[in-house]
Amino acid sequence: MVSNFWNMNEPTEVRMGRYLTGEMSEQERLEWEQEVHNDPVLAREFETVRKLWHHSDRSRELDWDTERAWEKVAIQQSSGTKPLFAGRMLVYRIAAALLLGIAGVYMIFFSRTTPVLYNAESGHLEDPVVLKDGSQVFLHHGAVLKVYPFSKKKRLVELTGEGYFEVQTDPSSPFEVLCGATRTEVVGTAFTLRQEEGHEAIYVTSGKVIFSLLEHPGQAIALIGGESAIRNAERLQHLPNPSPNVNAWHTRQLKFVNMELQSVVQDISDYFDVAVQIESPAVRSCRISIPQPFSQPEIRSVLRAITISINATLVQEDGRFIIRGGTCN
Repeated sequence: MVSNFWNMNEPTEVRMGRYLTGEMSEQERLEWEQEVHNDPVLAREFETVRKLWHHSDRSRELDWDTERAWEKVAIQQSSGTKPLFAGRMLVYRIAAALLLGIAGVYMIFFSRTTPVLYNAESGHLEDPVVLKDGSQVFLHHGAVLKVYPFSKKKRLVELTGEGYFEVQTDPSSPFEVLCGATRTEVVGTAFTLRQEEGHEAIYVTSGKVIFSLLEHPGQAIALIGGESAIRNAERLQHLPNPSPNVNAWHTRQLKFVNMELQSVVQDISDYFDVAVQIESPAVRSCRISIPQPFSQPEIRSVLRAITISINATLVQEDGRFIIRGGTCN
């Protein structure tokens, strides 16, 4: 009779405590396990508490002794200060409170150390990820950003793929980006970071950054606005004059000012993800300058302007574009 009354009226946390301390009857255990099985939310909560009870260091420090607790309750009951039923409930409430206290501490710690993931999806590339400090990260299609909880002394994120960063200035809390085999450290700046198979590249728009190897922190390059660097194997290479189109996927603009044709074609291919071939080796080094940038560009319009500037012909075959003929001006 008593166990049925408890099953119907006692709080869930008390039942958790009685189950874990082995104070349930066999029938109660079966009923509790069935209830947990039928309630996914309760199952998740109980699994967290159960793991903490059996495995956490804190639970071992508490060393909850049900027999000693019962002895104290029996003394109180024999002295007439409290009835046995109330004593039992007190013990279980204390046990449950301790359990939930452990769980609360664990949850607070876990929530502070678990990173948040952001995935770039088609159609959402223009919306930045706004971080706690006000910094913004624009993710290229397919990129993944892992944001660790910021502290007063450190801001840490991890990038897979490509992203454009606008970091808020805070000298007391440096901003770090882990990407592939590299680490980028800044205080406040704007830059693009790209991870591809076998290498990573960084392009600084403004401010200053330190670009280094994770495995060899002593190998580092200091960069300022307008400069870039790339990692190949265990080597960093400084690129003082990067393409003006490294952020084209973000700005939606293509610019070509005194650039070699082969570099122009590479930027166009990267932006549109379409193969473009230069048929004649003689024109690959031709210098290309188009006065106006292409905003919200369309590939045919861009390639026509390029081919006209060198008197070449544009041909499309088998899903690729071919620049045929031409002369350098």
